[in-house]
Amino acid sequence: MLTGPNVQLTSKDQQNLFSTVVAVSTQLRQSRIALYAVDPLGTSDAGSFRTFYYEQFLKGVTSPNRVVIGNLALQVLAYQSGGRVLKSSNDVAGEIEHCIRDANTYYVVTYDPPPADGPDDYHAIEVKLDQPQLKAQTRSGYYAQPTRPRTP
Repeated sequence: MLTGPNVQLTSKDQQNLFSTVVAVSTQLRQSRIALYAVDPLGTSDAGSFRTFYYEQFLKGVTSPNRVVIGNLALQVLAYQSGGRVLKSSNDVAGEIEHCIRDANTYYVVTYDPPPADGPDDYHAIEVKLDQPQLKAQTRSGYYAQPTRPRTP
């Protein structure tokens, strides 16, 4: 994931990376795309550090000085877009079937959020259900933008 103590980013690099995170997240949301990441190694790396390393980057990035390259990992984008990270299984066909079932059964929930205080204002999303056996699979957040004044 090209992230670690030996990877140093300049403030310009961080700003560009943050802009990319915001742009990719926004494009996925606006296009209503949920990504799915399938681990091609299957069970050969089950339980290894590499299998779960991406989880360090799941929380949305709130500013350029908090961004790292791992924030653009496929597994991170999949989770944040409302998709799944499919790992530690050699049943790729079964995993793909799982993805197809997800795509065929869904609800769309919308709301009208208040305008952002500033550009690229990150808002986490949490959907709670009153039936414990159900789990909402949704994007984890979005980047809001201030509303622009209308020109006459």
